[in-house]
Amino acid sequence: MRRPRFVDQGRAERWKREDEAPRLRELFPDLVALQLQTRERQHADSKGGVSCTRPIAVGSAGALFEVRCGNPKCDNPGHDITSWVIGALRRGETNFDGDDPCSGLVGQHECTRVLHFVVSATWRKADTLVAD
Repeated sequence: MRRPRFVDQGRAERWKREDEAPRLRELFPDLVALQLQTRERQHADSKGGVSCTRPIAVGSAGALFEVRCGNPKCDNPGHDITSWVIGALRRGETNFDGDDPCSGLVGQHECTRVLHFVVSATWRKADTLVAD
């Protein structure tokens, strides 16, 4: 995969982990499409936040789902929701969501950011596409 020449060390390490991860296509040959929606909030009970929707390239993507913490002062490299996503895909789920609180520190205080994620999967079943 083509990558920019100048990146920070954390991003380079994440890309390395992604490149080394098994491919989604290998783990889930009947997975046709995958979409990840994220919204990071300041606190678990706060409204709004920064949101992003990403289609995942199932044919080439690694089975690694990490989202960087949005607080630039946080020492945590990000939210690793890989086990949530892979677990739900192993159960054949089509729509699932969850919340992942940041485990990092901002100075000497806990980071209060919370990542809410929604995943939509489309599966091939007996030559038929199934999606919710």
